[in-house]
Amino acid sequence: MATNEQGVVSTAQSAELHSLFHSQKQGILQSLEEQSSTSITDISKRISSLRTLVDSFGEGLPKYDRGRYASQITELESKVAILRAKEKPKSRFAFTKPKSSPSPGAGPSRPSPTIPPPTSSQATSNVSSLTASSSDDVPQAPEPTASSSSSTSASTMHTISSLTDTLVRPELAPGTGAYTLSLSHLCRCVIDLCPPHATEPERGPELGLSSVDGTARTTLTKPTLTTLHAKDLQQCIMVAPVLPGSAMLSEMVDCLVIVGAQQVYESKHTQVQDFDWVRGGQSPNWSLLSKDQASVLFTQEMASRLYNVREKDENLVMEWTKRLRSS
Repeated sequence: MATNEQGVVSTAQSAELHSLFHSQKQGILQSLEEQSSTSITDISKRISSLRTLVDSFGEGLPKYDRGRYASQITELESKVAILRAKEKPKSRFAFTKPKSSPSPGAGPSRPSPTIPPPTSSQATSNVSSLTASSSDDVPQAPEPTASSSSSTSASTMHTISSLTDTLVRPELAPGTGAYTLSLSHLCRCVIDLCPPHATEPERGPELGLSSVDGTARTTLTKPTLTTLHAKDLQQCIMVAPVLPGSAMLSEMVDCLVIVGAQQVYESKHTQVQDFDWVRGGQSPNWSLLSKDQASVLFTQEMASRLYNVREKDENLVMEWTKRLRSS
């Protein structure tokens, strides 16, 4: 290998190396595409000889040329590694059934005898006898009494839906106590949910109660509407009593509703959403004002403003009252 005075490969030698390198590289690439004729081991040897050829020039090659040849050789080695990984046989996983060890003292297994299929008459008789025996062996639950049914009637659910131009009154079974009513998809209906009049006999006999003297007596249970759910009502009039539970009304269009229910009030004026406090509970960056601080902030000017607002509201109510009376 001829070099000049500075120890650098001559231009002719550099051109010769360039031509030889690319011819061998093209041959390696062609061998990678045609794997049937050349094994991967032979291709790896050719890549190693190509690297040895470049390294033989040493420092005589410019740094740029050495880096370019090295990157191309590394690319060829990566392709060979990919092909080697593809040709590597994959391990197969299979479930193996463990051999059942015979219990000590157990004799040799005997083949189970083959039972011929029964005829139709025999099959029918067997089914009937099986049904009779199963019904005799299984213990039957005791029949519920009137007192037990009344104790479970607190979760009774009634549903009325898809009616038009109808007077709606819940048709309750005898013995119904507290119940929940669901109304949906009603149009132009009058819904009367009030309990029967006090003069009417109360429905729903509840048996099984004893008086003080020990004699059996009969009492009457009055149906009680506890919870009301109404959805998709159009042009309806609904009258309901005061409910001990809740009344959930949704999608009511042009309806008149008279109902009283349990009111739930919830105040969150002390809960400040602090983005600097991601944990649960109240943020330590905020605290309530003391009574002294609040009294200082609530000045006489604020009190006078509140009084003026209240006076304006009262005057507005009086004005509307006069207009309604005059009309």
